[in-house]
Amino acid sequence: MTYILRYSSLNIVQFVLIFSPLIYASNRLTLWFLNGALVSASFLFYLISLYKSPAALPAYKIKTIVWLFCIVIGWIIIQWLPLDNAVLSHPSWQLISEAIGEPLKGRITVSPIHTQYSLIPLITNGMLFWLIMQFSAAGYSRRILYTLFCVSFVYVTYAFLCWFWDIRAVLWYPSSAGYGTFLNVNMLVIYTIMASLLAIYLSIDKIKRLASRRNIVGAINWINFVLTGLKTSIYAHFFIILIFTSMIFVSGSRGGFILYLLSLSLFVLFYLIKNSSHIFTYIFYVLFLIFFFMIANLLSSYTASRFLQFGLIDEKRVSLYNVSWNIIQDHALYGTGYGSFQVIFPLYRNDSFYWEAHYDKAHNTLLELMVELGIPATFLLLLCVFIPFIRVVKKLLKTTRNSTLFILVTVTSIFIFLQSLIYFHIQIQAIAFFYLTILAIGYEKSLRR
Repeated sequence: MTYILRYSSLNIVQFVLIFSPLIYASNRLTLWFLNGALVSASFLFYLISLYKSPAALPAYKIKTIVWLFCIVIGWIIIQWLPLDNAVLSHPSWQLISEAIGEPLKGRITVSPIHTQYSLIPLITNGMLFWLIMQFSAAGYSRRILYTLFCVSFVYVTYAFLCWFWDIRAVLWYPSSAGYGTFLNVNMLVIYTIMASLLAIYLSIDKIKRLASRRNIVGAINWINFVLTGLKTSIYAHFFIILIFTSMIFVSGSRGGFILYLLSLSLFVLFYLIKNSSHIFTYIFYVLFLIFFFMIANLLSSYTASRFLQFGLIDEKRVSLYNVSWNIIQDHALYGTGYGSFQVIFPLYRNDSFYWEAHYDKAHNTLLELMVELGIPATFLLLLCVFIPFIRVVKKLLKTTRNSTLFILVTVTSIFIFLQSLIYFHIQIQAIAFFYLTILAIGYEKSLRR
């Protein structure tokens, strides 16, 4: 019975990872409910299985981040609850009360409905992170990572074909964007960069496993190694990496290109520091060829023309950041309510924005969290990610076991942090699922002795 429950739980999680990017990367309320229901079912199955068998990963190993996450969830609920305290309530509630001429209980959040709905993906992310750690501890990490790898190849290839033939539809649904199942180009690029880093890790892991079964010494054995590679999927891995890289170039995303270049450079640098055997020199040459491929494309691609046309700095984003900072200064401690940015922003916007333009995100996840949660709660939420990241980095510095996986987690985390300073796409559920899966597996491996 325990096996059935946990295997069902695993299959549900894989189902969510497979289909979460299907329609606009799950950036819709209906899909939040659907993903939340599926992950909750998986979580419930696993909890029921605990009556017969202990968890694969003991609770005490991750109790700190669990408590931190629960505190943040508790604070968001407090933001949503009606309050008699006028000091804690947002001033807008007093204005509404005066306008309707009736007493009205205030709340910290300016939009209870947005706060209520925004809790769904946040709790879903937390449950998924916990489940992935449990499945990784049970020995399913490779299966989960290859699920992500194969799924990302399908979605990115579909997006590439949509770009090539100018197909403006999400499957059979008409769409104004020609980026496959993604809502905009930057969303697609962020997803593709993570997929590319994962593909590089899996390629290296494949080479290591292939080399470990053969004594790679001398020219003859190197020839055998290469010929053996033809019989395996290693060259398919390389081809997929080139597909991912090409998609990043043709997208024309300036920030995505710079972040990919930086991420790939860090991956190669960390890898060369941790490995010195001649088999890994071969791997480095492969990575270098990919790196060279990127530079060559930059010199003649659509991305280059966008650099020349728009430069590096988006003035509208700078204005958006300034307005966000003004909101933070007024609500630094309590925030304006989780998920409320699109409601509070119009009260602060100025003449630097087109009035018909709609901004529902700050294009800076850190600033948006501080606007909505307040600085203290934002700090606690960031700790939930920062603690696993630091643990992985420490393990990377101390050991060579699983070092390539730890490099993947480290570089992906750095990439996600940097992109969150100029984009909001880590808030998109399919992208959050991708990153949290990689982080959870790396964190679980780092907890082992």
